[in-house]
Amino acid sequence: MCYFLRVWSRIVLSAILVGAPQLGQAQSVTDSLYLEMQSASTDSLRLSLMGEMAYLLRNRLPDSALHLSQKMLAEAAAHKDLKAISGRAHNLMGAIYLKKGEWDKVVFHYDQAKRYFIQIPDSLRLADTYQGMGNYYRQRGQFARALEEYLRCRDLRARLGNLRSLAYVYVNIANVYGLTHDYPAAIRQYKEALSLVEKHGTPDDIALNHTNLGACYLRIGNYPEALDHQQKALAIYRQTGSLVGSCAALINLGEVHSEMKNFPAALSHFQQAIPPAKELNNPTFLAAIYNNLGKLHITQGQPAKAIEALSNSLQVAPPADYTEQALEAHQLLAQAYELKNDYKQALNHERSYQSLQDTLLQRQTSEQLNELKTQYETAEKERQISSLQLAGRVNEAQNRLLTIGLLAALLLGALALAAYIQRRRSAARLSAEKQKTESLLTEKNRLYDELQQMQHSLILNEKMTSLGQLTAGIAHELNNPINFITTGMAAIAMNLDELRPFTDRLAKLPLSANLAEEAAAISRDMQNIGAADSLAEIQQLMNSVQLGAERATRIIASLRTFSRDTGEAFMPVDLHEGIQDSLLLLHNKTRDRIQIHLQLGQLPLVRCQFSRINQVFLNLLDNAIQAMPQQGDLYIHTHADEQYAYIRIRDTGLGMDADTQRRIFEPFFTTKEVGQGTGLGLAISYGIIQQHRGDIVVESSPGQGATFTIKLPIHG
Repeated sequence: MCYFLRVWSRIVLSAILVGAPQLGQAQSVTDSLYLEMQSASTDSLRLSLMGEMAYLLRNRLPDSALHLSQKMLAEAAAHKDLKAISGRAHNLMGAIYLKKGEWDKVVFHYDQAKRYFIQIPDSLRLADTYQGMGNYYRQRGQFARALEEYLRCRDLRARLGNLRSLAYVYVNIANVYGLTHDYPAAIRQYKEALSLVEKHGTPDDIALNHTNLGACYLRIGNYPEALDHQQKALAIYRQTGSLVGSCAALINLGEVHSEMKNFPAALSHFQQAIPPAKELNNPTFLAAIYNNLGKLHITQGQPAKAIEALSNSLQVAPPADYTEQALEAHQLLAQAYELKNDYKQALNHERSYQSLQDTLLQRQTSEQLNELKTQYETAEKERQISSLQLAGRVNEAQNRLLTIGLLAALLLGALALAAYIQRRRSAARLSAEKQKTESLLTEKNRLYDELQQMQHSLILNEKMTSLGQLTAGIAHELNNPINFITTGMAAIAMNLDELRPFTDRLAKLPLSANLAEEAAAISRDMQNIGAADSLAEIQQLMNSVQLGAERATRIIASLRTFSRDTGEAFMPVDLHEGIQDSLLLLHNKTRDRIQIHLQLGQLPLVRCQFSRINQVFLNLLDNAIQAMPQQGDLYIHTHADEQYAYIRIRDTGLGMDADTQRRIFEPFFTTKEVGQGTGLGLAISYGIIQQHRGDIVVESSPGQGATFTIKLPIHG
């Protein structure tokens, strides 16, 4: 048997054994039910108790359960008010015939049960019927129809609020997904079941779902999750004292460790599983353990140990009764003897493997032939029923044909006239609708153009508003360098006035004069008045004038960059230039109280509408500065990956609560006092970034400042 089929078989086996009552307890319950039936005061109560007894016996004694169900149905049929009992009897018989493999009877009884429960109505029992039909289709390999029935059952049980039963439906749905190898979908369903049974189920329910999840995770190669769920299952089974569950969990853990190549741990778990499997006298478990041990020893290059383990497997699970386990054992024995260089024995076991495979194939072929025969017989019965129904309908139709023919002749003329009138009306309505649609489209285009113009005007107005609010600061910023220039030039003029007499004396010297003596005299006079210091001061003043002129030039350039409108054109630009220009325009607001921390990374040129992105920078930086009314720190960090450029602006200001963060980008929402803000800055900034196919998010908490992160696509 292949590895995963073995796991799934064990899952189903565990579900049956863990959920089954102990034989002694079952006998006690049936005895009690029998006594209650004998003393039942009404037929309805007696038949209900009979149904409960049939339900208890359906697995251990299916023939007895079938007899009780048939008796229950026969007696209920004599009472018109016992439809619920009849429906329940059909439901039980469908489940029992499903266990016996009598497929055509399964469908008949479930269909009858469904008809009763819809008439009554009884949603609880109807959900059970849907589940039974799902089990039928799943066993027949019709997984799509099985899933359809299970989903109907799920919806009903969810509506009824029967949460533990709902968990079982999720398990059934997951089993279908597992059989179709859609393991991620199976995992989702098992998790739904687990979340329900953790609140409303038993510990064994919880453990079984952990086992199922572990098997699925193992199948998709997620070994940590597989290991975690199997360990949880083992812990629960040991706590509840479930020997069967503990044994199955130990085997599953061994298989997980084998796949993880953790051979010592795998060996330990398989060896721990042997005593409980022997105590249970369970050949399936023992064969699985020995086969896994054989496979493990072969992987480790220990053929003798492998042969011993696999021989034990064949001994505890004879091929006649456990064909699939023996098939795997012979295949592994052939590998072990080949590893031992005993090719004769390897060939013998390979032949045994082929012989068992032929036997299994013949068995499967026979089952398929029986299946086809059953399907043919069912289809033939349905065809005969359909033929009889058709014949009845034909006779009935013939009796009505003459009457209908006469009425049809009369109606035909009326219908033709009505059709003509209707066609005329439809054409008129269609023409009117067409004109109305064209009018609406024209109006829509006009409104769209107006909206675009309004949006452009709104952005421009907000930009002008921002410039207006910055005017005083910009004027002050320009005033400082202009003062440098004005004051410096006045001081230079004064120094030049002091030096001018000496230059005049030099200019007026006659050519016949003793230039050396006169020059010496002028030099002494210049030293006396500190001419050298005056020249040095002139140089310093010239530097100050130069600095002031450069600063004024930068401010004017930044202002020109911010105020210009680049329109709709996207062009590659340096975002750092926009950040620096915005900081320069806001310098008057940050000076002496806010420390700027620039962490500018390597950014490529980004294709964007530069003037609009600059407006976003100015809005965010201005808001950050206003959020710090006293001292503070403003952090600006940039970086990029292959697709996006990121600009993060963080302040240490007042911060925002959760409600403010949710509304911060809404138009006209503001936390400022009346007259201090329009409430459009962040809304327009958000719109600009969205138009650039980027994103802007905020993170904040009261008293902890705020961080705005802009993400812009590099290539526009």
